[in-house]
Amino acid sequence: MKSHPFRASSILGVLVLLLVALSLSGTAQEPTTRQQQPAQQQEQKIIDLPVQQLDSESLRVSPPKCPKPPVVQTHDVADNFTSPGSALTLSPALTNFLTSKGLTPKGYDDKRVNMVFADSFRLQSCKVCYATFEVGFRHYQDNWVNDQLTLGAAPFNPTALRVLSVPIWSPLLPNSINLTTPLNSYIFNNNVSFLDVIAQDDTDFDFARLSVWYY
Repeated sequence: MKSHPFRASSILGVLVLLLVALSLSGTAQEPTTRQQQPAQQQEQKIIDLPVQQLDSESLRVSPPKCPKPPVVQTHDVADNFTSPGSALTLSPALTNFLTSKGLTPKGYDDKRVNMVFADSFRLQSCKVCYATFEVGFRHYQDNWVNDQLTLGAAPFNPTALRVLSVPIWSPLLPNSINLTTPLNSYIFNNNVSFLDVIAQDDTDFDFARLSVWYY
């Protein structure tokens, strides 16, 4: 039986629209009307961002004009789910969140089901120009279709920062897949020390990679 510490927001209906919008947006600049809105309203609009399924060439696309090369953190390696995976690095906030929910997380290359996956990436104090998150995963048995992925700052409640909160799978996706998604830099520029990752709970993660372009 699954226990969901957060609610999923389905994105299946907007995947095609998002990819078209990204291809037309160029530098992905925010419209003027968005910049004039209060910060609280901006955060509310970007709470839920869809995951994109992109091919290898799309992963090489350059971000908007950023002055420095990215700082890339890769946890575990893309080794086709070869156990054992590398040790997890959980932030204090994510550790407390899991403890409060009575959850013991599993790590990379772990076939067990009905166990949440969790990890954390340390962030620099510099302002963020652009960021992407890439992950490789596959499912096993049990009810994997409703698994979901959340990125942000634990405890992932309405008062905390949340970069991404989306379903991982659809019945149309294959068993093993690599996904990447751009992460809105507005969320990062709020003195957050870690990007926390959590996913439920029948999905095995091969690796995760966070790339951040700082100013």
